[in-house]
Amino acid sequence: MTGKKGSKQVNQPKSNSKSNNKSNSRPRSGSKSKSVSKPKSKSQIRKEVAASPVLNQLRASMEAVRSKSKQASKRKSRQPKDKTKPKGACSAYIMFTTEQLAKIQEDPTYVNADGTHKTDASTGEAYKHTAFMSIASQRWGELDDEERAVYEKMADADKIRYEKEMKEWKANGEEYYTKADGTKSNAG
Repeated sequence: MTGKKGSKQVNQPKSNSKSNNKSNSRPRSGSKSKSVSKPKSKSQIRKEVAASPVLNQLRASMEAVRSKSKQASKRKSRQPKDKTKPKGACSAYIMFTTEQLAKIQEDPTYVNADGTHKTDASTGEAYKHTAFMSIASQRWGELDDEERAVYEKMADADKIRYEKEMKEWKANGEEYYTKADGTKSNAG
C-alpha cells in the first residue's frame, strides 16, 4: 500500500540478513538511537590502557617494589684487603681438612697413577674438590674426642700466633710484623 492518509501501513517482517538490517536501520519510534562505532584498533586500545590511572598506580607500586629490592640486593663494597695484615687463625676443622685433603688426593681410591682424578661412580664425572671436601668433612664427623683434641690444640697455637702478630702489627703502625719463622712480613 502506498503512503496515503487513512491507509494502514503494513510492517514488513524483519529478515535475519545483515544487509537488510543496514538498509532498513532507522530508529524505532520512542526508543533512543544508538550510534554504531567502529571497533577500536590495537593501537587505540594500547593508548587507552597506557593512560589508565589504575594502570599508572600499578606501575608506580611495581617500580617502588623493584627499587626496594635493588637497594636490598646491593652489597656493601668491600675495602681492599690490607696485605700487610697477619693471616687469620685457622680453626680445628680447617687444620684437619687441610691435612686430609692432601691425604685424600694421594689416595689411589680417588686418584689415578698419573695424578688425574678418577671417575666418581655416583656422578659419572671426575672427582672434584667439593667431593674431596665432602669426604674430609665426613671424616671430621667420625673423629672421637681424643683425635679431635689434637687439632684443637693446633688451632689454639695458631690463635696465639695470630694474636701475637696482630699486637706487633698494630704496635708498628700497621706496617709489618714478625712471622713465626722470624722474618719480617713487609721487609720492614
